[in-house]
Amino acid sequence: MLKTPASEDLKASRLERAIEDLLVDYPYLIASHLPPPKRQFNLKDIGIVDLYFEVGEAVWIAEIKANTCTVSCVRQIMRYVEHLRTKHLEVHGLLIGPGINAQAAKLLNQSTLDLRFLKLEEDVPTKIVVCMDCRKAYAARHHGCPICGTRQVLL
Repeated sequence: MLKTPASEDLKASRLERAIEDLLVDYPYLIASHLPPPKRQFNLKDIGIVDLYFEVGEAVWIAEIKANTCTVSCVRQIMRYVEHLRTKHLEVHGLLIGPGINAQAAKLLNQSTLDLRFLKLEEDVPTKIVVCMDCRKAYAARHHGCPICGTRQVLL
């Protein structure tokens, strides 16, 4: 199969969509307190946030990337958080991807905004199973449910 830039873009788009679908169904895989999000939330002329969570007065947003996160990815989430801070007192930004390059990590760490990078597979699982007892999803690499300890999963 011939790999072209278009085929790579399509593959990345499908992965981002699959992760988005997963996190809409199981938002607690990011953080235990998150409710189901709004997806593809339009910030008017600024852009479209992949996932938008409202937690009381706080807002959490997540941008999902299929490729290594770069400075432009960090700037994107910074722009979104700064925009939302004009309307909300507490805004948290999550950048989710398979990795982050050194320059992007430096920019993220130097920011005064509440920004975090979550690595796919380490912090956010891409392969999950659902516990037979508590019905919570968790990373398939675990040998049992981290919530209740059960080893039986739903098929």
